[in-house]
Amino acid sequence: MAINAKGTMLVLRAVEAAMAKQKPRMHQSPRHGTWRSRGRDSIVVLRSINGTMVAPGMFSYVASKYAVIGIVKTASIDNVKNHIRVNNVAPAYTETAMWKRV
Repeated sequence: MAINAKGTMLVLRAVEAAMAKQKPRMHQSPRHGTWRSRGRDSIVVLRSINGTMVAPGMFSYVASKYAVIGIVKTASIDNVKNHIRVNNVAPAYTETAMWKRV
């Protein structure tokens, strides 16, 4: 929990604060020549597929990854006012030597 959930939350808060101070990116419409804000870019949190599915014997790990989903969803809502998008991606398993031992 300390690394997966709390670590994600602390890093996310630090990045949000830095990005909120940045000037929004502007975009000029090629069709109309008008300028509009494109926001301040995105924050993408990398999490595990175990945040959406369970695995036997991985209670703490799965719980911490479920927590990351909630943290990212809340950060996404909190940052609408700052024009910062917050999302997460969950890669599936990768066949490695470690995975073969499991």
